[in-house]
Amino acid sequence: MTIAHLQLEAYRLGALSVQFNEAWLDEKRRAEDEIYDVLPSAEIREFEDKGRYLVRLSVRCEPKSDTEGVVRFNLLDATAWGIFALADDTPQEQRDILINLNTVSILHGILRGIVIGVTGSCFGGQFILPAINYKEAFAAGLEPCAEDEERNSETAEETGTTTV
Repeated sequence: MTIAHLQLEAYRLGALSVQFNEAWLDEKRRAEDEIYDVLPSAEIREFEDKGRYLVRLSVRCEPKSDTEGVVRFNLLDATAWGIFALADDTPQEQRDILINLNTVSILHGILRGIVIGVTGSCFGGQFILPAINYKEAFAAGLEPCAEDEERNSETAEETGTTTV
């Protein structure tokens, strides 16, 4: 068996906010289609011992402003931190892809599972975090937003606390 060049060493939930929209309980007011704006932000830091990275991914879902009717959630906002190790023999051309795309994709999958678990008992069923094309998001300038920077100013290693 071949071990992948990128390994997830540890992860944790940094923050989770799920705000159910109680107006959705009125069936007459419900939107026909639930459409959300999905706003990702990421931060990647290399540790002093080269080849290890601390990665933060935040995904915020807000109802689209032009949605006709009421959607189930006013807000879903989740943040995860992960520590990743990159094998020393990883070719340089693969490093950027593995660090910038694969790490956030792995954390996105973890957040998706957490959000499904938390919303599974909500009226209307679970919320599945939409897929994000991180290659396009980074090309469009995906960067941490100021709000996320304030909320997550302490790194996963410095804190040891989790806000849920």
